Amino acid sequence: MHTILQLLLAWAIDFIINVVPAFMPPSWTLLAFFYIHFHLPLLVLTIGGATSSTLGRLVLAWEAQHWGRRIISKQQKREMSALGAWLAQRPSWQIPLAVLVFSLGPVPSNAIFIAAGLASLRMLPVVVGFWVGRVISYTINAYLTHRIVSTFHGIVEQYVTSVSGWIFQIVAIVALAGFTFIPWTRILHIQVPGTTESASDS
Repeated sequence: MHTILQLLLAWAIDFIINVVPAFMPPSWTLLAFFYIHFHLPLLVLTIGGATSSTLGRLVLAWEAQHWGRRIISKQQKREMSALGAWLAQRPSWQIPLAVLVFSLGPVPSNAIFIAAGLASLRMLPVVVGFWVGRVISYTINAYLTHRIVSTFHGIVEQYVTSVSGWIFQIVAIVALAGFTFIPWTRILHIQVPGTTESASDS
């Protein structure tokens, strides 16, 4: 019973971390702590963690779609809609593969889900790639951390003192802000008839 409660607690915290847009610790540090401290089954922990992370990021994408699009200009909405329309025309394997590769790296995933929400992108290909990538990366990171760091203090210290981690977060936010100003209609040679703003503003 204790194991189940500990797993549920880890997944619940992981979900919350992934709903928050920025400046949250990486989910793998949380899972590594529960793995080290409570000796939870690794694959059960990381598969569930990947699922809770994915659900949290879906909520973040929804926030971007329904609230983020309310604060950007009509022209920005038009450009993001054009990008979403262009991505929707790509071969079905390209988006999940790209997201999978992205999810294996150290770059925060908040930007990709916020961008997907702003572009009103179909989320299933994004979710598939993200979930698979996170299962792999969470399992590897939690296992290696167990071998290298034996305490939660060590995990937190590694994150807090990681200059590259903070730089990644700041750069991602700045890049995301600039992302909405890119003239996608001209770059991709695609024109969205009118705009989807009436639907998104309702």
